[in-house]
Amino acid sequence: MEDKEKKGHFDACIMDWSLSDIRDSEGENWPVIVGKVWSDKLNRWEDGTPIRTGIVRSMPKPPLRFGDLIRTKTSSYLLGRPSDATIQ
Repeated sequence: MEDKEKKGHFDACIMDWSLSDIRDSEGENWPVIVGKVWSDKLNRWEDGTPIRTGIVRSMPKPPLRFGDLIRTKTSSYLLGRPSDATIQ
């Protein structure tokens, strides 16, 4: 599948998310997303399940926003409302 075709594809949506880091055994930090998963097309989690993604391999340049698409080694996620967002 070409990148153009994959651009809008996502496996699940993450709401109430924040960008975080995990540290590997060699002391290097790697980005992950922590939040609640919704609409998981692969049926791995029920709506509202708290998750931490695998290491983010592809994402837009921060700051991340509502509607951005991030990719890990095995999944792609659409970012919904971030954890610090207020509803007006």
